[in-house]
Amino acid sequence: MPDRPLPGEPADATLLASGGADAFVEVCRRHGPALRAYLRNRTRDGEIAADLLAETFAAAWAARRRFRDERDGSAGPWLFAIARNQASLHARRGSLDRSARERIGMPVRDYGAAAYDEAEERLDSELLAPLLDEALADLSARDRRALELRVVDERSYDDIGVQLAITPAAARTRVYRALHALRASLKGS
Repeated sequence: MPDRPLPGEPADATLLASGGADAFVEVCRRHGPALRAYLRNRTRDGEIAADLLAETFAAAWAARRRFRDERDGSAGPWLFAIARNQASLHARRGSLDRSARERIGMPVRDYGAAAYDEAEERLDSELLAPLLDEALADLSARDRRALELRVVDERSYDDIGVQLAITPAAARTRVYRALHALRASLKGS
């Protein structure tokens, strides 16, 4: 979830229009965590995600004068489009690299990226925990309980229905409603 400017702070579009490096860094600070999470989710590798984030910001810096405000002052959609392009380029290059390595029998090494990913996921969880707690508190008790049974306890909709004395379809509806409300709350909608 990108940071939004505080009241009285300039919008991303204003910062980018200034052309200054400090202003650009502020836009990157606002959107960096969400972009990193997106790239890590897309690549399933924290180290590659960090590299792609750097490439995204480098490409954005080079293209900053071409930024067009299409989202009420937010540079988020523009940055995510650049990140998506960087991830696609990486996937194409990676596929060619893997194919070449396989042809010559060269092994692929891990270099401990899994431990880095685990630490980064823990940090993200700690940062998101207060927001998630607040969003969960806003749910109705019925929807929250259905969501807990499904996500935390990993119960089937049939089991949730029995537990809550409702039909499996009603259980599915409650879980859907809860997830939809959480998503909207965490996105700031």
